[in-house]
Parts: sequence; C-alpha cells; structure tokens
Amino acid sequence: MSPALEEYDLLIVSDLHLSEGRHPATKKLSLNEDFFFDEEFARFLDFHVHRVPERPPGKKWHLIINGDFLDFLQVTSIEGAPPELSRDPDRPDYGLGCGAAETVFKLKIILDGHWLFFEALAEFIAAGNIVTIGKGNHDVEFHYPEVREAFRSELRQLYAKKLDRENDSGKAHKLAKLTDEAIRFLDWFYYEKGLLWVEHGNQYDKLNCFKYWLAPLLPTKVPGLARSRAGDVDLPWGSLFVRYLFNRVETAVPYADNIKPQSKFIAWFISYQPLLAVHFLLRHGTYMLAKMARAWRRVPPADYANREAQHRKRLGELAGEWQIPEAHLQYLDSPSLRAASVLKEPRGWWRLYGWLTRQWRFVVPVVVVLLLLPQLSFLAPLFDWLDRFPAVHYWLTTTAGPFVRKAVSVFRWLAAISAAVAILLPRLRSLGKVRLKPKKKLSELARRAGPIRERLNVRYVIMGHTHDTDLQSLGPNGQEYFNTGTWTKVFRPEEERLISDESELVFVQAMRQANGLKLKLLKWDDPANQPRLVKLFQ
Repeated sequence: MSPALEEYDLLIVSDLHLSEGRHPATKKLSLNEDFFFDEEFARFLDFHVHRVPERPPGKKWHLIINGDFLDFLQVTSIEGAPPELSRDPDRPDYGLGCGAAETVFKLKIILDGHWLFFEALAEFIAAGNIVTIGKGNHDVEFHYPEVREAFRSELRQLYAKKLDRENDSGKAHKLAKLTDEAIRFLDWFYYEKGLLWVEHGNQYDKLNCFKYWLAPLLPTKVPGLARSRAGDVDLPWGSLFVRYLFNRVETAVPYADNIKPQSKFIAWFISYQPLLAVHFLLRHGTYMLAKMARAWRRVPPADYANREAQHRKRLGELAGEWQIPEAHLQYLDSPSLRAASVLKEPRGWWRLYGWLTRQWRFVVPVVVVLLLLPQLSFLAPLFDWLDRFPAVHYWLTTTAGPFVRKAVSVFRWLAAISAAVAILLPRLRSLGKVRLKPKKKLSELARRAGPIRERLNVRYVIMGHTHDTDLQSLGPNGQEYFNTGTWTKVFRPEEERLISDESELVFVQAMRQANGLKLKLLKWDDPANQPRLVKLFQ
C-alpha cells in the first residue's frame, strides 16, 4: 500500500449493482435495474466532503467500493452494439458476452444511465479525494485493463460535459484531479498492516466463487468453444443463473433479486405464481442448465495448469506490493478457507444438490411435481382418443390398460393437489399469530473472517457480497467483522420489517486516530441528510 493512503479517512461501501439505469432518450428505468439511489449517493458524498463535524480542515477521503459496484451481468441491451461484438449465438436477447470489448460497451450504457451518480463521483474526486474499486462476482470484468482504462476515460468525458454545461471556469483544474492515482482498482483486497482487511467475499461462496480469482478468463483455445468467446470470463454458477434465468424473470417481476436471500424469492415465486414460474423454468431454465452443463466440461483439465500458474504469479506480486508474506495469501486462497466452486471442483453436482435441498427445502420437490406430473396427466385425453381403435380398446380393457388409466388419474390428482399446496401453503402459514423467526446463525463470511484476522493479525475485517448487514466480534480486544450490506432496495415481508436488520444504504466510516482507526457501521439517512448508526438486533 502506498504510504500516502494512510493519510486518508475511509468510506467503504459495496454491492451497489448499477446496471442500465435510465434510458438517455426515454428517461425510463430498465426492468433489470436494482440501484435507485443516484441522488441519495450524491448527497452522501457531498455530506462527507463538506459537512462532517470535527474533522481537521483539508482532510480527505478514500472511498473504497468493495465489489459488485457495476452489474455487468444485468446489462442486456444491445442497441447500437457493433456487429463484431460477441452475442449468444442461440439467444442474442441475453445480451453481449463477457469479453473486454463487450464489457466496455456495457460500461458506457451504465454511465449513460446513471449520469447523476457518476457526475457526483467525479466531483468527489475533483475535490481531492480518491476512489478505489474492488471487483466482485458481478463486475469481475474489472480484471481487464481495457475496462479499467475505459472507466477512467468515460468518467472524465462525462464530467467534462457537466463542467461545460455549467460554464465552470475551473474545468481544467478539476479534470486534472481525475488521475489514474485518484481512480484505483483492486485485484483482490485492500489491506493496512495491523489494522484492516477488505475484500468482497464471493470467494467464500460456493455458488459465486471463481476457481482462479486472479486469472478468471477462459483460455484462448478451448475445444468446442466459439472463437469469439475465447478469453471471456469463466463464469461461476451464480453468474450463469443471473445471466440466463434471473434477468428474464425480472422482466416479469422487476423486484426479483431485491428479495434476499434469493432462495426466499424462489419459494415465493413458485408458491404464489406457479404457472409463471413453470413458464420461466421451461423456457429459460432449461437453456440455463445447458449452459451450466457446458461450463462444467468446457475447460480441459490440462489448461487449468496454465490458469493456476497465472493466478499464482499474480498472488506473489500482490504479496510484494502489499508487503504480506506470500504464505499468508496462499493460505487465504487455499481450499481450507475459500469455497469450492460447484462448476469447477470435483463432485460439484453433489454440492449443488446439497445446497438446493438445504436452502430451498420443499421448493425443489414442488418444482419437480409441477414439471412432471402435469405432463403425465396430459396422457388421459390421449388414452380417450386411442380407445376408439378396436385393438387399443381391447388392450386398455383386458391387459394393463386399467392400471395405466388408474395411474394417470392418480397423477392428475397429485398434480392438482401439489399445485394447490404450492399456492395455498404460504397463505395458510400466515394465518393466526405472527411468529418472528429467531436470528439466523453466524454468516459464512463471518466464520471465514476469524481465520483471516488471526493469520494477518488485523483488527478489522470488512466484506460485502451477502447484502446482509452484519457486525460480529472476532476477539477479546475489540477485533471485529463488518458486512456493509448493499445500496440496492431490499424487500422483506411486512411482519419482519420492524425487527429486521437494516441492509440498505449501509457503509463503514473509518476515521484516523493516533492509535489507528475508529470504525462505525452507518446507514445514510437521506431525509435527515446525514448518517446514523445501523439498526442491528441481538
């Protein structure tokens, strides 16, 4: 870490998930958009630049955006895309691929759709502050140097247009502040010796982790892979789920991925809109499964040796840049701490099956029943039609026919009953006295934070990814784990809202003191135009 960074106070946010935003012509929001706080974020930055009490004059901020800043996965528009950019050959409506050129095109869409946000971010930097962007599983494309440089360039151009509109006489001076040193990027983590470790956290999630986080691209030559896809990101299970199914679901239910966790939305979707759920599963789910199956076998085992070599090389470079013993980073990257990808590790299918049955409970069998049994019930009219033929009539009345008819009838009734249960069960459970669920167990990320703190001997560990705000003790001397929640809208059942932890507009504020850092987990209270402590329950 550059010694100069130790002079800055810290603001740490994560999981903003900016995607297409407002269409520049219609000013209407994309159905896949999850970030609706452009003006609020602008006021959040303005407050910290101008109105934080009891700060020494001239003290500057270092804003760390800790992963999932931009949601490239949910940018599906191809309007105006050059023909040479890769599209899915079977379904171009899923959007462009994940290569460097394709991501630069998506980046321009995001900046155009959130111009207020990025103008405020540029103003923040022009005031002498700096911004560091860490990659997450939704914006792993920041791995590409071309994407990083395009972000800097597009931000400068957008800010220059704003200054021109305002006839700002200080344009040249302000634009000169938007240097590469003021707009930084992280390959994995942010670290301050003895004090702080910050990373996104997806590498501890089996559905969203990458086998090689520092070398996440497909090889340039893979048998059976289109040449246009060579060098693209090797997406994990969760990213394929978003790209090929969830984006489609959001066209009908725009708030789909604002219900957290996603397993809760899936249960609600199947229970309250079973026909629509089956429609999406049949039309898009099967295509998603085909893509996942292809990803499972896409990379030859021998090629992983090259990917691993690239990953290990970059890990060694990071150890030198941040002055961390390489053995410590190897431990943090080892299978004993990080999760095993369900797509890229042995026995991945079994881990995926275990997660589905554990997280979705009755939802999986209900989906199976809804998909299979109604299909079998359609055989009844077929039998009625075949019964008109003498030979078939004889078979249906004298041999196995009665048994088959009875089985089809039973299947039809089971299909009707299962659909009724799926629709009525949530309503029956909601009748009577409201029972608040006990606090969930310590999160997986918090469990991983303990070994990270011990190995690196830091006081604080900060992650995001889960969209669940959290604060946990990691030791007897004030060591703590923070999760910064999200800046997207989170929907919860009415009866849970009063006693639920706050997850929206959450950030960590870290102020420099003589003995280190003083951290606060805060929520931006926009009506009051100031932050306040996050509401967390025991």
